[in-house]
Amino acid sequence: MKLLNKFSEISKIDINIIYMLIFTIITTIIIHLLSTITCKLISKIGKNNRRDFIIIKRVKIAFNIILLIIVLNIWQTYISDFITFISFFSAGVAIALRDYIFNFFCGIYIKANHPFKLEDRIEIGGNLGDVIDIRTLSFSLLEIDNTIPNGQSTGVIIHCPNSLVFTNPVRNLTQGFKYIWNEISLNIPLDSDVRKTKSILYRILKQNEILKRIPHKMENAIEQASTEYRIYFNNLEPIIYTKINNDHITLEARYLVHPKKARNVEDMIYNAIIEANKKGELKLFIND
Repeated sequence: MKLLNKFSEISKIDINIIYMLIFTIITTIIIHLLSTITCKLISKIGKNNRRDFIIIKRVKIAFNIILLIIVLNIWQTYISDFITFISFFSAGVAIALRDYIFNFFCGIYIKANHPFKLEDRIEIGGNLGDVIDIRTLSFSLLEIDNTIPNGQSTGVIIHCPNSLVFTNPVRNLTQGFKYIWNEISLNIPLDSDVRKTKSILYRILKQNEILKRIPHKMENAIEQASTEYRIYFNNLEPIIYTKINNDHITLEARYLVHPKKARNVEDMIYNAIIEANKKGELKLFIND
């Protein structure tokens, strides 16, 4: 106590302000420790990584709100004077921190309107990736290689300012309706039995374990999506289109698949086509 009074006399700082500073520091340390311990307990006890991640984020926000309420209560006698000071200072701060302020309000927009959420696959500002974190000022993507169709993760994390959602269109591959139409092409000779080849290709598509489960989920997916978006499809089954080129026939198979599984499914289909070709069930066109 005497030491604090002495410090107050030397520094010319009101003793009450010194007490409030000490209480604020102690409170901040305690709240931070409680938040850290709680988050570690959730990580150890929890079994669902996605759910635990969301819970931990909410716990941190809750502790920050508690800290803010306590600090405001500690400094309540000085808040009115502080607000008066802020009113003069805010114009300069707003100019200096306009990007931060813009990102902050864009963050509110993201949380309120949900143009994307955690684990959505989006493309924005030329970047394609899976959303792995959404913060007050920024969001993070796990980059997807967009130089090839149905690319996969590169392992690179992209940190984007929230303001991108106002300056760039957001292409969300998984929002609302979680499936996309994917297409593969198969070239066969002009003298091929197109009807037979199509039936074999239909069989390959319908026997695929991943595609086989999709129609059962489709009605609920469309029903949920239609409550928010005008989404409808006349046909949900795979369909094969025929196109005649100069020296061969191209069969284009179109089917619904989850974007994160598209490349694996495509690989499985092509492997099945190669096996069918080896067995002589169909004949592939080889351009010499």
